[in-house]
Amino acid sequence: MDKIRWVSVSERLPADGTYLVTVERIAGVLRIETKSFAKDLHKVDSFDFPKHKSGWYDYDSEYGYYEDTNVIAWMFLPEPYKKESEVQE
Repeated sequence: MDKIRWVSVSERLPADGTYLVTVERIAGVLRIETKSFAKDLHKVDSFDFPKHKSGWYDYDSEYGYYEDTNVIAWMFLPEPYKKESEVQE
């Protein structure tokens, strides 16, 4: 059931290494993004995340990995698009 609803980060966090759709609040504006979650950011990249802590992160080709502390809710990614001819009944 979680695959179709938003889950507040205060309710629970996703599994380690999960790629998700997130809602974040920046300057009072809600934004929908895709992010990853890790229980240990140091394992993702020890240079960009020198401290061992969990959190939301993404990758920018110019700046590398960065942590996002504005996420307030998340949900699993939807199923990929398939043409009707590819859908098995």
